[in-house]
Amino acid sequence: SEMRGHLLVLVAAAASPWAAAAERGELPPNRQLGAAVRKKTAEERLDAASLALANGARVNTRCPQFGWTALTYAAKWGDDALVALLLAQPGVKVDATCEEEGWSALGWAAAGGYVDVAKRLLSAGASPTAGRKNKTPVDVATKSNHAGVLALLETAIHHSNASRDLSESEI
Repeated sequence: SEMRGHLLVLVAAAASPWAAAAERGELPPNRQLGAAVRKKTAEERLDAASLALANGARVNTRCPQFGWTALTYAAKWGDDALVALLLAQPGVKVDATCEEEGWSALGWAAAGGYVDVAKRLLSAGASPTAGRKNKTPVDVATKSNHAGVLALLETAIHHSNASRDLSESEI
């Protein structure tokens, strides 16, 4: 019992200073956004992210542990409404890659097979070839065996190449 009391004191002392601030609703805006994208339900994520952005959170802030942006988290969840909210923010970096895996938001959408999220990201200018070697959205969709997303990415690459060919041709 005495040992347990000492252990609880050690655990409490080691707790993040942000934990108490989170309990009181006093996180800085960028931390609010980081916490928002980790909420359990899509509704909670959208509400909390909207509040964090309204409070001044910067959309491209990276989580200190893994280097993810809110957009990469939203794409990993397959959360189309949250992706739409984040893409509507000025200056959002649609092809930012997370430092740990080297995947972009589109790569995470490809890994999860989230066709609607992938379409939204492509419409916002996401590159189907962004990412580290062998970790592009096309690579990820292929390895994850998500044919719907892979077809969408291949179509985007084809259209991109066709547009480039047209702009380079002489008329």
